[in-house]
Amino acid sequence: MKAGKQTRQMIADELREKAKKYCAYSERCTFDVIQKLKRLGANEQISKNIAKQLEKEAYVNDERFSRIFARSKLKNNSWGKIKIRSELQKRNIDNDFIDKALKDIDENSYLEQLKTLHQKKIIELKNKNKEHVAEKAVAYCLQKGFETDLVLAVKNEK
Repeated sequence: MKAGKQTRQMIADELREKAKKYCAYSERCTFDVIQKLKRLGANEQISKNIAKQLEKEAYVNDERFSRIFARSKLKNNSWGKIKIRSELQKRNIDNDFIDKALKDIDENSYLEQLKTLHQKKIIELKNKNKEHVAEKAVAYCLQKGFETDLVLAVKNEK
């Protein structure tokens, strides 16, 4: 009986170390850590306990994660605030953290990103079907998660 308890503790320690390395490699949220631990074979309770420990040790911080996630998805993937919010909600990030992350986005750079995305799509579509270029560019920007009123304002600027 004692050997079984030691083995479980050793497994939990190994899982914790793997989770630390996972978090040290890239910024992670609690949800991602729990999912990783489950894939490694940990049960729900062990996963949650390890995630809490990592939070206390500052390996995991959902607020920090949401801010980094929002900035990087806008810059690298040209995602709008709607899509960013949706993806953060899928990861069970607190709405207050999501709101803070979205407020941190500079409105001027956000609008410039939308304009650039819209213009690139128009250029891409000009060589194809000229009839519906504007509509397709708007639909593409909406699909990327930008707000309808902003997309239509950018469309009407042209």
